[in-house]
Amino acid sequence: MNKKDSDIIGSTNNNIHLDLENNKEKHKNNNSKFTKKLLFFDFLMLIFIFAGVFLIRKSLSLNSAQNITFKESSNLNYNVKLKANEFYEDESLGKGRVYIASLIDKVDINFNYLFEVDRNSYLNFEYDIIGKLVITDNNDNSKIIFDKEYTLLKNTKEEINNSNYYKINKDISIDYDYYNSLANKFRIKYGLDAACNLIVYLNIHKTNDNKNRYILNDNSAMSLTIPLSKKAINITMDYKEVNKTSKLIREKELKVNSKLKMTLGIISMILGLFFAYKYIKMLLKLRVKRSKYDKYIRRILNEYDRLIVETSTPPTLKGNNIIKIKKFQELLDVRDNLRLPIKYYIISNHKESYFYITHDDEIYLYAAKSSDFDQNG
Repeated sequence: MNKKDSDIIGSTNNNIHLDLENNKEKHKNNNSKFTKKLLFFDFLMLIFIFAGVFLIRKSLSLNSAQNITFKESSNLNYNVKLKANEFYEDESLGKGRVYIASLIDKVDINFNYLFEVDRNSYLNFEYDIIGKLVITDNNDNSKIIFDKEYTLLKNTKEEINNSNYYKINKDISIDYDYYNSLANKFRIKYGLDAACNLIVYLNIHKTNDNKNRYILNDNSAMSLTIPLSKKAINITMDYKEVNKTSKLIREKELKVNSKLKMTLGIISMILGLFFAYKYIKMLLKLRVKRSKYDKYIRRILNEYDRLIVETSTPPTLKGNNIIKIKKFQELLDVRDNLRLPIKYYIISNHKESYFYITHDDEIYLYAAKSSDFDQNG
């Protein structure tokens, strides 16, 4: 080998050595930057998500299920106003007496109702007062001959807002002669031996508002029965009041205690999700789509796996004679002649790798580069 050839080989060895060192350093720097960026996004993602969860949990409180107690009580009172007469000095008589039918002018009824619950609530109340004329068989009151309802007070709707009680206090005046005449006319016309009554109802329907964490849907009624078409000595009053205590179950309640903490928590969660998106996006970059270069390397490794040894140590180029091989098949011929293993070293993932055989001070080197495959289409 003359001096000129020796200089060319030495220059080639130096160039390959420099390329290898440059590629290693570049790959190392790129990997370092990528890793740092990935860890940075991972750190921010975890910090903001944990901060968001912490703040949102601190802003909320969960109240366990509880029993809700409500109480209804009522007081039904009435006075019987009398027509002018020579016997009674008073214009009206109180309840619990016997009344002469021919002297009754009006029956004034007072409905007094109180609803109490053991905590402030939002409730809706509807009520009306109905007079029901009922004519039944005198021997069996369950057998109704005729009945008809008269609206004495139209349906009224009221609400209680953040309160623990509700009260109804209503007065209604019954024209006794009007309903007594109707009953007498019906009974006499058809010659019936019938029992006639006017039943006056205060109907109350109560429901809970959506703001409550319990369900209430209940009806109550107060009633007063006024006998009709009777002789004086037989006129009595019969009334029924409401007086009961009930329990409801309050559902578990999730309540926001701090709007500031909730707002900061939501903002932190949004930032955390943003950095999670960045983190996942970078992870997906690691899943590089298999290129022609990758397929080629994979085919070589699969087909000649018994002949190839993967190494983590790069070839020692300094002081050795580098013989560059253009095709892998030529390297196989060298291997067959020398009976030495082919070593495989990755310069840069998905970019460049070396297949080489070392023999004494010679290195038979085949460099596979992704750029060569891109240029060849």
